[in-house]
Amino acid sequence: MSNRQILWKLTTLKAKTDMKRIINSFIFIVLLSSSVVAQTERGEIESGEFVINKDLEIKLPQYDRYFEKIPPLPVDDTEKKTYFSIPDFEVATPPLTPRLRVLKLKNEKPQPAYRNYVRLGFGNYTSPYFEGFITNGNQDKVALDVHAIHLSSGSGPVDDEFSADSHSGINAHATIFGKKATTTFGVNYQRDAVRYYGYESFELITEDSIKQVYQRYGADVKIQNTKGDGEVDYEIDLGYQRQVNSQSNSEGLFNIDAALEFDLSEGFDAFLGASALVGQYKAESETLNRNVYKIQPAIGFYRDDLWIKAGLNMVIQNDTSGTLSGALIYPVIQGEYNILDQFLVYGGIEGDLNVNTWQSFTAGNAFVAPAIRLEHTSKPIEVSIGVKGNIMNEVGYDVGASYGAYKNMAYFVNNPLIPQHFQVVYDDGTSGLLTLRGGLDYAKKDVAGANLKLAYFNYNTNNIDRPWHRPAFESELNVWYNLYDKIRISTDWFYLSGIEALDTDGASALELDNIFDINLSIDYAFSDKYSAFVNVNNMLGKNYQRYYRYPVRGIQVMLGVSASF
Repeated sequence: MSNRQILWKLTTLKAKTDMKRIINSFIFIVLLSSSVVAQTERGEIESGEFVINKDLEIKLPQYDRYFEKIPPLPVDDTEKKTYFSIPDFEVATPPLTPRLRVLKLKNEKPQPAYRNYVRLGFGNYTSPYFEGFITNGNQDKVALDVHAIHLSSGSGPVDDEFSADSHSGINAHATIFGKKATTTFGVNYQRDAVRYYGYESFELITEDSIKQVYQRYGADVKIQNTKGDGEVDYEIDLGYQRQVNSQSNSEGLFNIDAALEFDLSEGFDAFLGASALVGQYKAESETLNRNVYKIQPAIGFYRDDLWIKAGLNMVIQNDTSGTLSGALIYPVIQGEYNILDQFLVYGGIEGDLNVNTWQSFTAGNAFVAPAIRLEHTSKPIEVSIGVKGNIMNEVGYDVGASYGAYKNMAYFVNNPLIPQHFQVVYDDGTSGLLTLRGGLDYAKKDVAGANLKLAYFNYNTNNIDRPWHRPAFESELNVWYNLYDKIRISTDWFYLSGIEALDTDGASALELDNIFDINLSIDYAFSDKYSAFVNVNNMLGKNYQRYYRYPVRGIQVMLGVSASF
């Protein structure tokens, strides 16, 4: 496991029933969210964001890698497919690097023999590392788990301790398995400390003056029917997430999400999803109440190798700080057709309101100013098409293209007066994004595997000169090999190009150097329970910049041990 993978894990903190009862519960949830909104308008509510995946993704990477994997095509698909989803809120979307979907085959990596583990490590730049995971294992009635992690560096690429950082987090889950419903409770806490080390070299500063600490905490509950094979399937999610920084700026997000899927008749399904996001952002002397409601009715049709889903995405939002309409309607059309065995064509025409929050922006770029401008991004329409499949159950592929229109697409630019702070600027016109992507995934049981992902992005901006800090090309190659179940070797290669930044004079465009990064990880197992590892990151030792004025650390080496029980 490389240091970048460790940092990524810090970000990691969805029966047949009486129809009338479910519908009443669904209506009650929507009414409850409206009541919460009314309370928010009368006074402050400290609330939080619920992330449907139950994993709070807080990413503070040297550069963004938003790659999303999807499951492979089934070899024998004789049963009806289930397309059950919740209309979740996409935060910070489109991301600075749009997602690239690639097939993930089974047995990509060897599974650990023991569920509980502890890992300890230490690296240059005075970098201690700890990670622990404890669970009561597979239980019939109640499953419990706790995950804690810490990774920090006492010095960095600029002026030693003036570019230090620290990341710690802990989360816990309890899942209760009932005959009719499964309920999961979760709590999380995360602390991230960084320094604004992109300052001018002649500035007289102190370490405390550039230190920024983000603290996040929250809780969530998820309820869904256990079997998932009845005439009605349901899923309900409630969550609370709050973030506070060193300047006492805060954002509270309360999220309710619900989804129902009905069997209408042979070959037809009905879907109904609803979401309510109630948020409050407080920065300096400003307080913003930002609420979003979504309802997604749809009809699904399936027959043999064909599946089609059509519906609407209806949104109501009260974000008066932006230029978007209060009521928005988007199309939802998706389709898949299995032309040949393990060869599938898919496409869609969709739109959505992508919710931008303070928490989502700081997750993508920790060096944003303590207070930033917040607006949502509207995607009136996106057309996509692609093909995916696998060959001999060992090689998976996914190739596709999409074109989307966006209003209020967000970008990062340096503050001309305080260059170490990033501002968020929006293209309030309609801009376009063409994405071409492809990927290959290879897995040979528990012996070896490889994954290649490529993506090209072409931005057609409107009222913004350039797509600031968004790459034009991004690629990632991951290769691993397991030797006699004793030595595991893995390497990651990353390449990004075409990243442009606005100089601090506010008039000049700069093209940042291309990013080429190679990481290596070696694990040696002394026994089933004990092992040692060495991680080498940024093997080329280049101090490239994913964000202007912020060079990354050079070569990084970490040694450590792990124990499973």
